[in-house]
Amino acid sequence: MSDSNSQSIESLKLQLRRLREHCDRTEAILATHVTISSDAIVNLRDGQLIAEFNAQAEDLFGWKREQVIGEPIVDLIIHEQDRDVLLRQINRVSGRMPFAEKIALGPPQDSTHYSTTMSTTIIDRQGQLLPMQVTLIGNEDDSSGKCSMVFHATTIHDDVLTALLGPDSQTQSLLQFTTEGIYGVDQAGLCTFANKAATNLLGYQSSTLLVGKPIHDLIHQTQKDGTKWTIENCRIRQASEKGEGSFVDDEIFWKQDGTSIPVEYRSIPVRRDGQWVGSVVTFTDTTDRRQQKQKEMQVHRDLEHQVNASKNELANAKERFDLAVTRANVGLWDWNAKTDEVYYSPTYKSQLGFPEDVDCHDFEFWRSSLHPEDIEGALRRVDEYFQRKVTDYRSTFRMRCADGSYRWFLAQGNADFDADGKPKRMIGVHVDITDQVNSEREMARLNEALSTTNEALRESNFELQQFASVASHDLQAPLRAITGFAQFLLDDYGGKLDDNADDYLNRIVRNSKRMQRLIDDLLTFSRVESRSAPHEKVDLNESLEDALQLLKADLETADAIVTFDKLPTVDGDKALLTQLFQNLIANGIKYHDQGSPRVEISAESSQDDSGERPEQQWTIRVKDNGIGIDPKHQERIFEIFRRLHTQSTYTGSGIGLALCRRIATRHGGSIGVESQPGQGSTFYFSIPRAPVLPQDMT
Repeated sequence: MSDSNSQSIESLKLQLRRLREHCDRTEAILATHVTISSDAIVNLRDGQLIAEFNAQAEDLFGWKREQVIGEPIVDLIIHEQDRDVLLRQINRVSGRMPFAEKIALGPPQDSTHYSTTMSTTIIDRQGQLLPMQVTLIGNEDDSSGKCSMVFHATTIHDDVLTALLGPDSQTQSLLQFTTEGIYGVDQAGLCTFANKAATNLLGYQSSTLLVGKPIHDLIHQTQKDGTKWTIENCRIRQASEKGEGSFVDDEIFWKQDGTSIPVEYRSIPVRRDGQWVGSVVTFTDTTDRRQQKQKEMQVHRDLEHQVNASKNELANAKERFDLAVTRANVGLWDWNAKTDEVYYSPTYKSQLGFPEDVDCHDFEFWRSSLHPEDIEGALRRVDEYFQRKVTDYRSTFRMRCADGSYRWFLAQGNADFDADGKPKRMIGVHVDITDQVNSEREMARLNEALSTTNEALRESNFELQQFASVASHDLQAPLRAITGFAQFLLDDYGGKLDDNADDYLNRIVRNSKRMQRLIDDLLTFSRVESRSAPHEKVDLNESLEDALQLLKADLETADAIVTFDKLPTVDGDKALLTQLFQNLIANGIKYHDQGSPRVEISAESSQDDSGERPEQQWTIRVKDNGIGIDPKHQERIFEIFRRLHTQSTYTGSGIGLALCRRIATRHGGSIGVESQPGQGSTFYFSIPRAPVLPQDMT
């Protein structure tokens, strides 16, 4: 498998792990120390059903735990006047409806809890009414209706409430020091008492400006939307007249200067001698709280936006992940090592030819599908990974498909381990590599065949070289005899015989010499292949100079002009490079039509992009002004014994350019030509800058 595929699989595995971890997050349980708390605590489920009832709650309400479990709390211990308000707050806190007044508790990395506190009236088992403060605590992530209720006894009892309605009460003096605004209202709607906090919050200099006045008309006459509060609809008034207490968390009181303040108030009815005689109102300015709530609401909206963005990104990542694994035909598996349950993805099943709804969900499905010859090795690799003998799980094996055939697969995965080092869960990918395995086997077969062919070719080349050497030696001896005797006859009897005899003798001598040159060229060609001289630093200027010396007579005879630039130093065989220059320059002289032959030699540095790794090389150009070569013949001229002209036009053996190609190849380079008929030719050959060993060229 290619590196890019392996990286893609590792990326897919990482995304899969993150997705699984996200899905496996368990919901947080409300953090309340029920058994050790000094407060009465009641845990709820499903919105209002009692799930837990601690000992302090038993003492406060007079009910035993086993008597109330599963009962609705609002019907059991909450006064009917507060049931709707309390139930609404429970639904808000327990996640069953939006709640903008949530205050985060605990560290951010934990599940986030929220709370709110309110006043209420409870009914104990004996029917007694008890004013209480209750704090509700819920979980942001929990929409199942779970929450906890912590009850605190209020400091305002019936005797205190009654005292508040009377003049010059000692209790009134004590309440001057509270920060909560408190005032009393009698049945006529007149204020009977206002503590210092109440007058300060309402902007009055003294309570005398309130006491004895119709308090509703002073502070509660208009709603926050500007509409009038009629006395009949005033919930504070209802507490005085009908004994209906109320808790309101979203209204306004009007100050003496005509401005208003947002308040939360509690109206508590007061009885005397069995008759409702008025009510006590406690209130607080919620301006700071509302500002804080607005900030928290904005934070909540920002967090909600971030959560939604994260969820969208997660959904998009999952969609991309699913699309990637489907298109890549990558199967997924998720193994619970504790239970042996395994999730196999639809692609996994389709790889084996099974439909998506096939019943396979355990480890045995995989084990039983393994090829009999692969079972032991596949299981051993799993054990080695679980025993930490290897850092990564990677295994190849054959599996039986739905049609009974077997295919090759690659499995890779990572496991989670518990504190004891035992595997808990393992997630991985499953890739069909049948085509790759078959290709590798075919490649191995072809390589073996190629190796056999190369060996046979080496033996054939060796035998051919031996044959060429022996044949040329055996041919030269009789050829020299024929040439010598023919020359003797020509020298001794030339002109003494008839004209035909002289012609025959000249032909024998001429063709014998041609045959000698052919044998010499053939020997030179074969020696290039068998030559094993080590490469050394070769100054091409010296090789060119040696070639020009060998061609000196031919150059003078043809009146040829050879010019050249400074040439580089390369790694090579000096004798062969001299031979290369000699052949190319000789061709420039030979294949010339009119005027003086001109040959120009230059060098340039270039890059060879034909191989797997581009490398720097030298390109040597030999340009002549000869007859040129038709492009359709330019590939053929480098073949051995290939000639484009007759002997009568241009002599030669047809080996020269084939020898040039052999020398260039021997040096790790190549040779070519650029030419047009009548426009001369430019032969060019390349030599890599890096050293090339002769044995690397065989």
